[in-house]
Amino acid sequence: MIRCPSIVTHSSQFRFHIFSAEKVAVEAAHSLAKILTDSLSQNKSVLLLLSGGSAIKMYGYIFQFLETGTHLQHLNLGLADERFGPFGHPDSNEQQLRDAGVIKAFEDRGAHFFGMLTQDHLNEKETAKRAATIYRRLFEEADTIILSAGIGEDGHTLGWLPTQTRKEFMHLYDSPADVTFYTLDPRNSPNPFRSRLTLTLTAAKKAHRMFVFAQGKNKRMALQKLTQEVGPVHTIPARALFQSLHPLEIWTDQVVTGKKIKNVVPTPSSDLNEILP
Repeated sequence: MIRCPSIVTHSSQFRFHIFSAEKVAVEAAHSLAKILTDSLSQNKSVLLLLSGGSAIKMYGYIFQFLETGTHLQHLNLGLADERFGPFGHPDSNEQQLRDAGVIKAFEDRGAHFFGMLTQDHLNEKETAKRAATIYRRLFEEADTIILSAGIGEDGHTLGWLPTQTRKEFMHLYDSPADVTFYTLDPRNSPNPFRSRLTLTLTAAKKAHRMFVFAQGKNKRMALQKLTQEVGPVHTIPARALFQSLHPLEIWTDQVVTGKKIKNVVPTPSSDLNEILP
């Protein structure tokens, strides 16, 4: 496959990989595939935490970059967040990943998937407790943990939606457990999915690689606020990803500028004309 040039920008906390809208998903998938194969080639146990939304299509391209016969038996898959409901409900991130063929494609190569919902008809808190137990074991057993996150136009990431106060933000998402359940307050967000399971701030801190995928013009303002540290964390929840000791790797089709962005390294290409403002 012909490689597509990008713009790369750096700071101590993040690294942007900027491609055209037509190329960004493929290029992000290529990078994620390389991270996986490099880690697995060392016989390490790898945990990859998947998000929903536009990232689902991107995950489907990963398999173009895995050599035929590549075995993924040392790869475990989990979710970054989930919409609570009956197992297999159509708005479930797991179900949408299954409908897109992503989970099956991984499992056909030997990977193991662990969702958050259950077929045992548990209530919200019981489901969260069960998921937290499973994910704690997955975190403990993994040599390398890769968190694949998205960013919403409101600045949310994982299941962390904006709140009215920092106290409420910490109450909802800062737990010693790795997975928590909460009901979204409509005063905080118009997001239609009210009952939610999500990785906690505690869980996100454990990631060794932070892989962020944000595609579309509606993500530009959120990215701008994220990188310029505009607004408190409870209004731009994605800023909580900076708690990691590792820089965010951000794959996007949006050019973000400002004093926090340094060392712009463009590669000459007609492709740049499609993404520069």
